[in-house]
Amino acid sequence: MSIAVRAAAGTALAGALMAAALPTAAADTGGTDTGATHRPRTVRASVAADGTQGNAASGGGVISANGRYVAFSSRATNLTPDPNSPFPDTFVKDLRTGTLTFVRDGLYGLRMSADASCVGFNDYGGHDIQGIVHDLKTGRRDVLGQSRGGSTLTSLSADCRYAAYTDKPHHPADPRAVYVRDRQTGENIKASHDATPEQFDMTDGSISGDGKTIAYQTHRRLGEGPDTYDIVVKNLRTGRLQQIDGSHDAAPASLVQLSGNARSVAYNMGPDAYVRDLRTGRTTRLPGVQARALSPDGRRLLYADAASKLALRDLRTGRDRAVTAGPASAGQGSLSAHGRSVAFGSGADDLVPGDTNGFADVFVRRVR
Repeated sequence: MSIAVRAAAGTALAGALMAAALPTAAADTGGTDTGATHRPRTVRASVAADGTQGNAASGGGVISANGRYVAFSSRATNLTPDPNSPFPDTFVKDLRTGTLTFVRDGLYGLRMSADASCVGFNDYGGHDIQGIVHDLKTGRRDVLGQSRGGSTLTSLSADCRYAAYTDKPHHPADPRAVYVRDRQTGENIKASHDATPEQFDMTDGSISGDGKTIAYQTHRRLGEGPDTYDIVVKNLRTGRLQQIDGSHDAAPASLVQLSGNARSVAYNMGPDAYVRDLRTGRTTRLPGVQARALSPDGRRLLYADAASKLALRDLRTGRDRAVTAGPASAGQGSLSAHGRSVAFGSGADDLVPGDTNGFADVFVRRVR
């Protein structure tokens, strides 16, 4: 069961870095979460360095592995040096110093590497939407895929060397495929297997931290039968394929995320969330909730209940921790290394003192 392709429908994020470069974050891929504090608390990320609130909505928050940096998109015109921009902009917030780094352009699908060295997003290309990776230290931009067909960036490796994207063929009757760009060599590697009538379009690649493993979805465009959506995991070094939702072929499965260590895959199927341990083959089911993100170590799952309240499940102990008391939004990349910090969007005005702008903002909750 492959999931319905999660098509572009988000807020903007973007690409041309202003002068200020982020501090070196070599330790960000490790297990230390250095964000703000070591006790549960919530901070607002979508504000200027001097605390100025955005004058429009912000969303799409993603967080670095160490919990220090948060990338988000915003329509606010008072946070950007270009208040006349007609599109949302992307920003990177340093929670330790308060510095706000501006990135221009972008439409949806914000991602940030675990070490906070780059952000990725989808923006207008020559003929269609294309995935773009923007290096936050050098300002270098990589445009992914073919200009005639377009592409969708979906995932970044921990050090931003590898970028996973869906390649859209120029002819709509041709199958979509998942590719990985090696940003060091410039090579584009086809990651998904060849199309079949049952597994025709390949989309939504989620890559491991080291870039050696990828999970992706398949969608049946042709043929008959109940198995319309599948989730496949591929070892990019050996070529080994593993379909992880094979016991549930009567319902479509929706890929959420491959853990950074390639140990677990989170997905939704119908009204329930699932996490598959790829080493043991054990599948954990969380009934009545929807998975939103998986921590890089694969131990903690962020999920939303029927009221869109966020909570964090420790998959080893089964313990749940509330993240929000009201509706909130979050997606892939919203958990720090061991799930200590969560980036999310909310329209609530009582999460932090002084929230009077009347718009949705991006927050970070330190849960433990």
